[in-house]
Amino acid sequence: MLALQPVRHGLFKKYFDKFKFNKKKRELLLQFIKDSEEQAEDILGPSGEFVPFTEAIPEIKTFLAEVEAREKLIESGELAANAGETATGKS
Repeated sequence: MLALQPVRHGLFKKYFDKFKFNKKKRELLLQFIKDSEEQAEDILGPSGEFVPFTEAIPEIKTFLAEVEAREKLIESGELAANAGETATGKS
């Protein structure tokens, strides 16, 4: 399982990069990743060798933080829903 960890992270990154701007697909993918991470953590966690995908791929963590911040601004009314698309890399 330890040897497969980099492969798992590579697949997560590949599909996250493909679907990161599609909210429905991104959320579905993140749910699948979360389920997979729980299983891997159960196996690798006791030995301390488990590395969460957000630590292995920091740009995903950064992107998700930007999306969350943007959604909070939209909810508070400080940003229009269609404004700021360049903040998430879309133009």
